[in-house]
Amino acid sequence: MRSAIRQALTDESGAVTVDWVVLTGAMAAMAVIMISTMNGETSSVANEIETVLTDVDVTQISDIGYSQ
Repeated sequence: MRSAIRQALTDESGAVTVDWVVLTGAMAAMAVIMISTMNGETSSVANEIETVLTDVDVTQISDIGYSQ
């Protein structure tokens, strides 16, 4: 019985799979964090651009004396 427990504790088969699962999970978590962070910043920039463009007066080309 002891040898079976010792063998189970020292067996390293499948360790690479666990490493890949942990690394993949960490990468997925980082991607979610980056997307959520960028989403907030992008919305803020878009709102600021909208505000600036809304306040701009547009002049017709004919109003500034251009003729063909």
